[in-house]
Parts: sequence; C-alpha cells; structure tokens
Amino acid sequence: MFTKFWVFLIVSILILGFLIIKYKFLAKIAIEILDAYKIKKAHIVGHSMGGLIVQLMAMDYSDRVFSITSVSAGTFAKSSEPMTDEEKKNFDKTWQVLLSNKPTKNYQQSVDGFLKVYKYLHGDMQVDENIAKDYIKDLYYRSKHVNWFKKFSKENAVHNHVKAQANISDRILDLQNIDIPTLIIHGQKDNIVLPRLNAQLAAKLIPNSKLKIIPEMGHMILNKKLFIQLSDIILNFIKRVENVEQCNSN
Repeated sequence: MFTKFWVFLIVSILILGFLIIKYKFLAKIAIEILDAYKIKKAHIVGHSMGGLIVQLMAMDYSDRVFSITSVSAGTFAKSSEPMTDEEKKNFDKTWQVLLSNKPTKNYQQSVDGFLKVYKYLHGDMQVDENIAKDYIKDLYYRSKHVNWFKKFSKENAVHNHVKAQANISDRILDLQNIDIPTLIIHGQKDNIVLPRLNAQLAAKLIPNSKLKIIPEMGHMILNKKLFIQLSDIILNFIKRVENVEQCNSN
C-alpha cells in the first residue's frame, strides 16, 4: 500500500504477569526485530503496554521511527491530578474484575473467565466472541509455556504489567522533546488506563501530537468494526505523515 515507507506494527505487546521485564529491554527487542527484517525506519503502532514501548522508541530510537501511534496506553509521566471519585470507583471495580479471573492450564475451563473480563474491558462496545476466543486460544496454544496461568491467578502476581504501568519512570522532559509525528488513540470508556490521566496527559506533553478519543471504546479491541475504524484512523494518519515527508523532501 505504501511505496516509500515500511509500516511495521507492534500490537499488544504481552507481558506475562510473573515476568519482570524492563521497558528499555522491550524497546531494544523491537529495534532488533526491525534489524532482522532490514527495516531502517518504520511507522510504529503499539496497544496498551505496547503503546508505552512505542513512546520509548520515539524517545530513545528516534532515528528509527517515522511516526508512532499509541493506543490505550499509559505514558512516562505522572499526572499531578488525583483520580476523581468516579475514576477511582471505576478503577477499583476494574481491579476486582481482573482478580476474579482464575485461569487454569486448560483452555475450556478458563475461556468463560477470560470472556467475562474482556467484555468488561471492552467498554460499551459489543465483544465479538469468535475474535475473543481466538485471542484467548493464542494465549494457550501459541506458546507451550502455559505454567504461567497458575501464577496469573495469584493476587500478588496477577497483571503485574498493569501494576508496572502505575510505577513507570517519569520522563516528562523526554516526552516534551519528542519531535516525531505522534497519534494517541484512547477509549472514552477505558477503566483500566484512565484516559484523562494518561492519553490526555500524553497529548499535552508530546509536542504537536494528535489525540483521538473513541466514544464507547474500552481498553480491548475485540470487535471487527472497531478494528477497521482504528485501522482507518491509523492509516490516514500515516498517509498524512508521508505526504508531509514527501513535500519536505522536494
């Protein structure tokens, strides 16, 4: 579709709950993937924790990035504003929903628990159960390392990646120095990565960034219509970036 620039998507980087992995290490892995495919520079898209990784790539590997799109992600800055009562209520409820999921090593025993969580995390948009079940199957069958499900169900280890995003390094100055075209997409109904304290904050800090809040969208993307909508938004953004790049090179 694009003749001049490669588009390389990093979607939903998954951090297993019991693993401790540094963000910088993940960004380095992403660069190594580009190297392996001999891609010198790319448009990078990341969802959830993947959105944090693409922000880090823009800060630390700016020469390898044409643009970044951060979807449903936190940011490397602490908001000076506390949660509102409504935000805290929604966040606390989200945490209880996450902890209620007790997966086993068996897909059939666990699928309903995952579906319950994903439907809650999907905001006011309907979940396509076929897409959701395929996503869950990937968790079980894409890798043979299924022992993590036992640890996943323990409160001290569950969703360590969520807790990690609440304790990220503060890099406000680096965010303010990003000079790469940036698109920030977030669901209005995201109750796990709250839009006001994350997406809106990132948009204020990153110069000339574009913020797109999607009504009714939660944190997950398990709906074909939503997927197409987001794909169109991202591709149109990339096209605009390429057009500007071409004009500047002429």
